[in-house]
Amino acid sequence: MNFHDTAKEILSSIGGSNNVSDVTHCMTRLRVSAADPTKVDIEKIENVDLVKKVIQRGQNFQIVIGEEVDDVYEEFVKLKEEGKDSKVEVDKDSASTNQADFKKPNPILRVIDTISGCLVPILPALIASGLFSGILSLVTSLGWVDNKTSTYTILSAFSSAPLYFLPFLLAYSSSTRLKVNPAITLGVAAISLYPQLTQLFASGDPIDLFGLPVSAVTYSQNLIPILLIVWIQSLIEPKLSKAIPTYLRTLFLPLIEYIVLGAIMLLIVGPIAGLLNDGLYNLFHTLSQGYSWLIVSVLGGFNAIRIGAGLNHSILPIAVANFSALGYDNIVGPAMHATVFSLAGACFGLMFKSKNPTVRQTSVSAGFTALMGISEPAVFSVMLTNKRTLLATSIAGFVGGLAMGILHVSVNALGTKGIPGIALLIGPTFISGIIGCVISFVLAFILAYVLGEDKRLSL
Repeated sequence: MNFHDTAKEILSSIGGSNNVSDVTHCMTRLRVSAADPTKVDIEKIENVDLVKKVIQRGQNFQIVIGEEVDDVYEEFVKLKEEGKDSKVEVDKDSASTNQADFKKPNPILRVIDTISGCLVPILPALIASGLFSGILSLVTSLGWVDNKTSTYTILSAFSSAPLYFLPFLLAYSSSTRLKVNPAITLGVAAISLYPQLTQLFASGDPIDLFGLPVSAVTYSQNLIPILLIVWIQSLIEPKLSKAIPTYLRTLFLPLIEYIVLGAIMLLIVGPIAGLLNDGLYNLFHTLSQGYSWLIVSVLGGFNAIRIGAGLNHSILPIAVANFSALGYDNIVGPAMHATVFSLAGACFGLMFKSKNPTVRQTSVSAGFTALMGISEPAVFSVMLTNKRTLLATSIAGFVGGLAMGILHVSVNALGTKGIPGIALLIGPTFISGIIGCVISFVLAFILAYVLGEDKRLSL
């Protein structure tokens, strides 16, 4: 498999290196921001080997590739750097005409895209720690590790540190996303987690800064303060840079920016984050007590459609907020387990039902991938080309999510779903979680087999 040629064709179809303003990737998608979206040939990209789908939102293009995205990204970045000074021929008349028709995404989608873009780069660390947390829970419950030993303490640091120091991880990814000085953002994040300051917050004593009240806010495992402070930094950094003379900028820009942002964090952003966290806690507490079953079932039924629309990370902040407020997630995690197993079940059901060799081969491949926790191949290769299979997946995901919600299933950490993510279910509701996964898989298999394939849309 030639990843170099694949990356080269994608880059050419985007309009060349000079048209790529930013590129990142998640577990299955190459995410490219185009300087001029009218130069991007989506149809040509979708015909490139390995590419399953292209989703456009404004200037941002999500190129769905699959598990090979790491290799394609590596080659894409190399080619982008090699050709960044080359000229790209453009039909100016055509570009100006298309530009008139180009519409930016609405503000809500822009906010969702920005938050997702900040979270995606730190997912590997959160997923790794989440899976390790599940493994640690398993070995502890089996008695292989005593939770009173130093070994357990050290291992618990492996499982908890990335989430505890979430502000640090998010400070780097969000400052990179919004193109501000990451060292200053990291410095402000360090203030929020400074040990003596956190002890002062925990003491319950009144706190002030030159007579101005400072709220006692928990910044660890909290994404709201850093997201707000980086947004503020993106507004004030360019203005400060212009206001300070060039010969003084190197010395005074970081000093003034650091002091201003640190003060804003403690005096303004902190209290706002505290109010929002209290609101989120009350919301999630209420949902977890009486209505989580409804939200889990709805998400379980519509997650495949949401992923197909390019909003695969749009609900991740809810999961992070859940862990911050409750210490567990009983909404997003269970719903995604229901969705992933229903996707896998539907793929295998279609595989047994279909007589089309291409459909059977694609379905079995996508089904195994879904069982490993990666949903995009199943969504784009099977669900969106077979409406009946998508219907089977949605019904099974809804029923499986309903079962998990009624049984109060929760996950103990962030991480991938499917078979590798079963470790995340370890806890008081483990058996209930397994029941929900089995219901999702079996029901989707039966429905996909009974409904069959959509002859008009079949591969």
